Amino acid sequence: MNKSRNFLMALVALISLAIAGYFAVGYFKKSDAKTMDDPMRIGITLTGDSIPAIIATEKGFFKAEGLTPTVSYYPYGAISLNNLLDGNVDLAMVAETPLIVQSFKRNDFAVIANISSTYQSRKIVGLTGNGIHSLEDLRGKRIGVLRNTSAHYFLEILLQENRIPLKEIRLVFIKEDEAPLALKDGRVDAIAAFEPYPAIIQSQWPPGDLWVTDGDGRVRTAFSYVLKREYLNTHQEVAKKVIKATNKAIEWMNLHEDETIAISSRVLKIDPKLMKQIYSSYAFGVGIDEVFLLGMRQQAQWYQSSDPKLTELKIPRYVDYVDPAALLETFPRTVHYAR
Repeated sequence: MNKSRNFLMALVALISLAIAGYFAVGYFKKSDAKTMDDPMRIGITLTGDSIPAIIATEKGFFKAEGLTPTVSYYPYGAISLNNLLDGNVDLAMVAETPLIVQSFKRNDFAVIANISSTYQSRKIVGLTGNGIHSLEDLRGKRIGVLRNTSAHYFLEILLQENRIPLKEIRLVFIKEDEAPLALKDGRVDAIAAFEPYPAIIQSQWPPGDLWVTDGDGRVRTAFSYVLKREYLNTHQEVAKKVIKATNKAIEWMNLHEDETIAISSRVLKIDPKLMKQIYSSYAFGVGIDEVFLLGMRQQAQWYQSSDPKLTELKIPRYVDYVDPAALLETFPRTVHYAR
């Protein structure tokens, strides 16, 4: 009798454990579904401005925050932005000027954070053999530049500040990645470009053959993460993950400068010594400030004055092109502008 009773009690216990195990498996499956990684198509530019995104990709910080990134690399920000607007990527990174060009056409995109800034990465490189030893020597010379980019803005502002009329130089619009070749094959006497192209040129010519400006000087260039509004409206959590991952990447960079330079050198295909020089010209950090918005308006005035078709249009209100929601929830102290 006792044996039968003990057998029944054991059977009941086994059945209870089986049921508990079944529901436990079901619970964990549901929990796993909730923490499934978010896929994201990221457009990274092959410039020094994007180093935080490069590190976040290479060192797995995006993945650690619950993102599954599919990365496309582009030679500069305008192409990254165009691919965002065409629906090929979910996140683009770009300097102010291409944003301004698009802002006169559309308002379906938003900046969620700046990730880097610099006063030194835009430069003019001229051939001393063609008589260029100073800014004054640019008069009458052919200067290659990628149209409607931060390099184009930098060039024209520098000429303006040094009282060199635009009509006294010969602008030659080129693709940025062909700047080194444009100098070599004699199409231009000088180029205005953003890094890494000045560094590439400097690595290909003897120092005495080149005259190089010190950099932007008073012109700050900020690099931004940009998303389409339609995507952002339904993916605020993803935006927060992107910002957290980038901030962790920057914190890691601050502790591992040599490795950061080595990784950036490999991805950007730049000599490590030149990469170190480029790296030192940047300030890295997530945030948005008043200087960024002021710079946007100043560049918009320049862009509008360069095209008679735009003179009748009102300059956009650039605070409306910023969505700080994700930044305010992750790093609120990095938001410094009137909203």
